[in-house]
Amino acid sequence: MNHPNVLIGCPINEIKSYCMDDYFHALFNLSYPNKDFYFVDNSEDKYWHIKNVIMGYGVQVDYVSPTGKRNNQILCECQNMLRHKALTEGYDYLFMVECDLMVTPNIIEKLMAYGEQVAVARYFLGTNEGNTHLIGTEIEKNYGIGVKTNRNIGWLEDYLSYGTGETRGSSFGFGCALFSKEVLSLTPFFLHPDFKDHADTTASFYYHENGIKIAIDSEIMIHYNQNWRHISNY
Repeated sequence: MNHPNVLIGCPINEIKSYCMDDYFHALFNLSYPNKDFYFVDNSEDKYWHIKNVIMGYGVQVDYVSPTGKRNNQILCECQNMLRHKALTEGYDYLFMVECDLMVTPNIIEKLMAYGEQVAVARYFLGTNEGNTHLIGTEIEKNYGIGVKTNRNIGWLEDYLSYGTGETRGSSFGFGCALFSKEVLSLTPFFLHPDFKDHADTTASFYYHENGIKIAIDSEIMIHYNQNWRHISNY
């Protein structure tokens, strides 16, 4: 049986040290056979990934300096390094899975089976402070002002559609996302110059406007989330 080759990785940072052991345990238990690992560190300590990730888990890691950059700029730069490696080194897919998400062993096979250019699994956002919700937004057009906006899908709306294969959602983040080389080749990840959105939001608008369907798996990944208020460049 032919198994397309998959590059697995994400931006990483020393602030996620608390879940690295569980994260790599989950990655190394992935059942998909034809895969490689590659990560991009953006920690303040430029040697953190050498001491703790390369030596600790034996995977390939590059580095992006966070100095003088906003968080969305840092992550977009890291994501484009992942994209570049996937495209230039002959990978069929890039599987981005954030370093605080614990994926299930067969998630790559499940996402690949949809046959779409982008496929995602979902997870909860929030830190158990009354704002926890399943990730998912709908891209809407405000005809009165002629621009598109996005809104979080409400819990009741989400509950009624969950598991049906139908959703008004158009954006589900890059936390657990499988990208084909075809969709990666269309555009680099990018930011809007006038907003603080991250590249997963701008990419979702791009996919929506270009008719690229995002397949959504019904399995929910475990998210070891933390409060972002202490991140100074967010």
